Formats: sequence, structure tokens, C-alpha cells
Amino acid sequence: MWTTAEGSILTKKHVVQVDVDLEAINRFSIADLAVVGDASVVADTIVEWLDAAGSTATGFASDDMAEQLRRSVDTDVVDHSTDTTVDLRTVLSRLERAFPAERTLVFDGGRWIFDSFTMLTVQHPSAYVHTVNYGSIGLGMGNAIGAWFGAPDRPVLMVTGDGGFMMGGIAEFNTAVRHGVDLVVVVMNDGAYGAEHVQFRDRGMDPSISTFAWPDFGPVATALGGEGYTVRNPSDLDEVLGALPDRTRPVLVDVKIDPDKVVTGGH
Repeated sequence: MWTTAEGSILTKKHVVQVDVDLEAINRFSIADLAVVGDASVVADTIVEWLDAAGSTATGFASDDMAEQLRRSVDTDVVDHSTDTTVDLRTVLSRLERAFPAERTLVFDGGRWIFDSFTMLTVQHPSAYVHTVNYGSIGLGMGNAIGAWFGAPDRPVLMVTGDGGFMMGGIAEFNTAVRHGVDLVVVVMNDGAYGAEHVQFRDRGMDPSISTFAWPDFGPVATALGGEGYTVRNPSDLDEVLGALPDRTRPVLVDVKIDPDKVVTGGH
């Protein structure tokens, strides 16, 4: 449903569906041919058949697509930070280097997530916790706490937006404190429901209805028993990241992001 735009992308195309579960065939769209099997095994087998038949690889469907894919994984960051806000990709690139690689990574939902998918890593798929299956924000904190109990030998890095944190994170931060969870929460705070903000801007409309005067999350986190920090520029960010190894309780880092400078791809 999600990856094919409810089947519209498959219009006028021949579809071969591969799944280990026979009942999954045709669940969301109609396939011309069904193959019950492991996706990687089937793909490798098809490649072997094509090689045996002397078929040569065509590469990407177009040079433009190849360039788009290259840019999507390009870690060169064009920094749009100011004295009062930090560029999203600057936060992600520095966080990736500063936080231990042996981590559990949890995402809440929000428009910041697209760059986060490509810039934050884990050592094994089991260390990544995906919370946006329903397309909903606000599910990150509960998953982050549960993830730590599932693997208490790894620190948990949770990335969330301000809207998601207010919806389902702020109260549960104290739960993490009470249970001694080794958790660092990074709030990408653009003071808005960013996914809506960008839609208003793209249509030349006033986005103020999507903006909010949230509380200052750093002091709130401290009041809830954790360690709270507010980051307004790259210098603040480096100072906070340098202090993370000495944490003794759950940490929250409130990073101020300009809602008009959340530029995916860093350009």
C-alpha cells in the first residue's frame, strides 16, 4: 500500500510478487505471477539465470535516477545553521560520529526522518526499532524504553520531533528516569508540526496554524529527573555531545531547528 501508492505505481506494468507467505500474494495489489520463496534467494537465482543467458546489466533506469540515488546517500552536509538554530543534517552527522556505534536506534515520526534514515546507522538490523508503521507520530518513547529492556547492554538513541515528543514522549521520559534506562533523546525541534508546515509553505499559505509555543524541553527533562540540554547552534551541539559519555541518567537534547530550513539532501 505504501511502497506502490496503493497500487497506482504498478499500473500498466507486469508484476511478479515474491513472498515467503503464500497468503501475502495479492494482498495489496494483483500480481501477474506469484513466486513463493525467500526474496533474496529468488533475486539471486534470477541474476544467475540472466548471467547464464548472457544478459548484460542495464544499470539505473536513467541517469537522473542514478544522480538522485547518489545524492540520497551523500553525507556531505551543506550547513544551514545560524546563531540560534542548527541545520538538521549537521545534527545528524555529528550525532552519528559522537554516539557509540553499538547502539539501539529508535525513530519517532516526522519530516526529519528521511535524512535520519540515511545518516544514522546501527551495527545489526535488530538494533533498529521502527515506530511509524501506522504513519503516526508519538510512538517513539514507549518503544525506546521497551527496546532498552530488551537489550540493556546497548544505550538507546531516540530521535524525535517536537510534535511527537509532546504527543507521546514527555510524560514517559520520567518513566525512563524511574527505571534507570540508558537513553538519549534528541528532539528535532522546529516549533511546529513540520510535515504540515512545509505543505502550507509549498502552497504559499500562512503556516502559523502549524506552529506551537512548546515549553523549553531541556529544563522540563531536568525537572522530570533527567539531564536536559538546549542546543541553539553548532557550538552548543558539540558541547552537549562531548558531555554524553559522562551521563548518569536519561538525557534529553532539545535542538532548535528552523522550520523553513529543513532541507532534505542538504542542498
